[in-house]
Order: sequence, then C-alpha cells, then structure tokens
Amino acid sequence: MLQQWGPLTTPPTIKYLIIWTCVLAILSAVIQSIFDQFGLSPGPLQLFSLSWWGLGNLYLWQPLTYLFVQPYSSSGITFFSLISLFFSMYILWLLGTTIYDLVGKKAFLQFYFICGIGAGILASLMMLLFGNYSMLAGSAPAILALMTAWSMAYPETEVVLFFLIPVKAKWLVSGLIVTTLLISLSQWDIGNLFLSLSAIFLGYTYACFSWGWHSPFPLTQKLDSALASLGLKLLKYNFIPEWLKFKSKKNQPSSPLSPSSSLGSSKIVDIGTGAPPATDDDFIDQMLAKISKYGERSLSWSERRRMQQISERKRKEQDGIK
Repeated sequence: MLQQWGPLTTPPTIKYLIIWTCVLAILSAVIQSIFDQFGLSPGPLQLFSLSWWGLGNLYLWQPLTYLFVQPYSSSGITFFSLISLFFSMYILWLLGTTIYDLVGKKAFLQFYFICGIGAGILASLMMLLFGNYSMLAGSAPAILALMTAWSMAYPETEVVLFFLIPVKAKWLVSGLIVTTLLISLSQWDIGNLFLSLSAIFLGYTYACFSWGWHSPFPLTQKLDSALASLGLKLLKYNFIPEWLKFKSKKNQPSSPLSPSSSLGSSKIVDIGTGAPPATDDDFIDQMLAKISKYGERSLSWSERRRMQQISERKRKEQDGIK
C-alpha cells in the first residue's frame, strides 16, 4: 500500500511553480475584487487571463499568464476556487515530481509550458471559429497534459483510491479526464471544453513524439508508433531543436518505472521512488528483455541512443585491445 500522501522529496522547481501559481492566483483575485469595488477596469484577471479582447490589445503575455490566475468571479475568492486550486497544485506536486524525476528539470518545464501555452492558443483558435469569446484562466490545461503523460509512463501502476480501492493509473486518469470533459460539455462551456481537449492532445502528442512514450491503450498503438518513429527520424537528422530533445537528470538515467521498463507492471508502488539501472550491462539486459516482449518499436529514441552509445564504446574498447 502507499505509505504517504506524495513523493519523499520535492524538487525546488516544483516547489517554486506551486508557490508562484498559488500566490499569483490568490493575489490577482483579491486585487480584482478591489478593482470591481471601485469600478476600475481592466483588472488583473482581464489583463492576465487569455482572451481575444486581450490579444486584440496586444497583451501578448496572456498565453503564458493565464496559467497563473483563476477564472474570473465577481465574488472574488470562493471556496470552490480554493478547492480547485488546491487540487490542481496537489496533482502538480504528486505527478509533476514523478515526471520531473524521469525527464529532468529542463524537459519538465518545456513540457509543462509548451502544453499549457499551446492548449490556450489552440482553444482560442477553436473558440474563434465557433464565435465564442470567453476568457480562459487556470493551470488545468498544463495539469491535464501532465496527467496524460503520467498515465503513459505508469499505466499499470495501482493507486489506492479513498484508502480502499486499488485502481490502475490508466483507468484513474482516463476517468478524471472524461469527468472533466463531461462537466464542460454539460455546462456547454465551449472554451474550457476546447481547452481540455487541446491539453490532452498536446500532452499525448508531446510524450509520443519527443520522449517515445506510448499510450496504454491498444487502439492508439499505430499512432503511438508513428509519432515515436517520426520523432526518432527527425532526431537522427537533427531536425528536432536541441531544447526539445529528451535529457534525463544529470547523473541519473531513466527510472526503471519509466516507460522503458514499467510495461506490464501491475504492483502497487510509491510513484515517487525508483532506482536507475546500475550499469550499462544492466541497461542492455533490460532493453533486450523489452524488445523480446514488446518488439523493437517499443524502444524510445533516448533508449536507442543510449544502446548505440554503449555499442560504439564497446566496439572502440575491442578495437583498442586488438
């Protein structure tokens, strides 16, 4: 069973991201209430939420800043808004730390902000087509993308729900995503519906294309492999920018609970822990076992690259001996 509420340690990057999100969300809501009280406009929520009105006034920071404010409410800070903020930050702490441990600081921040900003831009374009001009705000898009990637990294990991019911990660995350979409659809909240769909799409596409991860569902296997293969080919010919390439944390290879070895695992684990392969030989053994069980296409480009590096190093060592 899980022994704690979250990871044993929290990277400073995750801490600062949570602190800044909470501070800016609460502060902007308080100041907005003061602006409303005195009839001042525009307030911080109009300035920092994402809207076509703001983009039309060249507030080009909005695709980034909307991730750090809560949706506008004439009531200011509400109990619901605080609960929503707490839940989002808890997910960011719990799952964000796990993804951070797999890919490192730079890759994590790139994923978080590219998916968050990209979802806002895609949703805004879709809203324009449907004649919807509502404001978008909140960290939910980046959190949904994070949840999508985490379910791809740890699909068979079981989480104890309500301290009683073990649920596999892929079903838990799928249920949460479907619930979020149904809520937006039932309220006919077109803006948030497009925002959620865009976040899920970008989280999935980014994880497949840049990291070579695969969806846990057989229905998408061909698309998973196509995106991963395309990313691998572009990497081979240096078409992927350096800042988009996967790099694990310094002096820390990927965790054995990453997609490189978690496939098929169904035991209940603490998602914040795991030890990396000790030696190159251990890594090669893991990769050969994975190829034998799931085929060569199951390897991510980072795994292929490391295998190639090990092979070249061993060949040079043999040539030196001769």
